[in-house]
Amino acid sequence: VAGVSVGTLYQYFGNKEMLVAGIVERGGLDSEVLLRENLLVMGDAGPRRVIEAGLRGILAQLQPYRVLLAEVFQVTPYASTTGVIPMLETRMSDVLRTWLITEGQAYQPVGGNVGIVLLTRAVVHLTLRHLSDPRPPDDALFIEAIVSFLSPGLRRRAQ
Repeated sequence: VAGVSVGTLYQYFGNKEMLVAGIVERGGLDSEVLLRENLLVMGDAGPRRVIEAGLRGILAQLQPYRVLLAEVFQVTPYASTTGVIPMLETRMSDVLRTWLITEGQAYQPVGGNVGIVLLTRAVVHLTLRHLSDPRPPDDALFIEAIVSFLSPGLRRRAQ
């Protein structure tokens, strides 16, 4: 499909797991760019609207790859061997920190830095699970549940 030989692929990727991890990592990096762009447009819209817009954008962007993701998660132990999940968590934590510093200054994470880490781990894990679920719930219901679950983790600063 890519128009290159298998031998050419293995010049860049040591094995199938690394190829799959590269695909997932590329999707994560693209999602980070999308989130950063969304946050610039959202400004200080508040955590609920920011989380909702971010999830909606990521789900729409990754929609074409859902079948691939479902297959990847079923056959590859990439999460524990390649470091892709911690990389996604770190990058998404950085996105959240940037928003809090630049636009979301009226909000603070419950638990400080630990709160940021937990929020982003939850978003990454639950979103990947949702995307890879062969029979996922409706995206709108997923987004509503995540927003309701996560937005209390960012509270308005005391004036």
